[in-house]
Amino acid sequence: ITQGAAVLRHSIYMAHRKSKYDFQMYALVHPSAKECSHVMSKLGYTVLIRNTPFDKQDIQNEFLRENIDGASCCGAKEFIKLYAYALVNHPVAVILDLDSLILKPLDDLIDSIILGEVEALEARKRLPLHGDLELPKKIDAFYTRDYNMVNPGGEEYAGVQGGFLMLRPSEEAFEEYIDIILEGNYVEGQGWGGKYGYFFGGMQIQGICAYFYKEKHPEFAIELNRCEINSMADNPNFNANDKQKPNLCRDGREKCEDCRDMDV
Repeated sequence: ITQGAAVLRHSIYMAHRKSKYDFQMYALVHPSAKECSHVMSKLGYTVLIRNTPFDKQDIQNEFLRENIDGASCCGAKEFIKLYAYALVNHPVAVILDLDSLILKPLDDLIDSIILGEVEALEARKRLPLHGDLELPKKIDAFYTRDYNMVNPGGEEYAGVQGGFLMLRPSEEAFEEYIDIILEGNYVEGQGWGGKYGYFFGGMQIQGICAYFYKEKHPEFAIELNRCEINSMADNPNFNANDKQKPNLCRDGREKCEDCRDMDV
């Protein structure tokens, strides 16, 4: 963790030497990890000790209430990522896992969130969008999706890749997420809203963010090209021996880039 945090911060420092924006690093830390979080402060992070933003006993849906702590790597603790929405003293927040690297400035993305549609016109033209998606007039979030986590035919409901999310902080959005969780609109075997989350990590950030931005607020967010932003250098195609979709793109398109062959 220490090495990952150090490398991530240094990569952001190096990328921002060519950026017009400054940056502040935060480490969202669950109370169970408080005693080992001092190293983050030494590395230049502002440590925010945050508990899971809800009591799981208040979740109305019994299946979600009983299983939310046993799903994915971190269970309900992963929802501390939602506190990024509470950083309202900043115009933009970026959620990153510690195994990330920033290699170039993110100015075009930041401009597109902060500035109006006209003022950010040139930046919006340069955005690396996924496929032929149409840009919304107001952008509150950028994300990529993890198509490797869904079965053939489930591309439309693939989860948001939880290691990257750029967003406009908003107390209203934060409260809406909590309301969704406590309402417990998660269908066993199907996911949030009966669509998003039937995959590893689907009960947590990857599933609920997909539901939030694809189902609840599609007019304010846009998916980016995962070969250029948040690249995981993964195989974009199904295996040749896959009986349902041999050699076809995992994201449902007829043709797609191979992120393993893209320049970084």
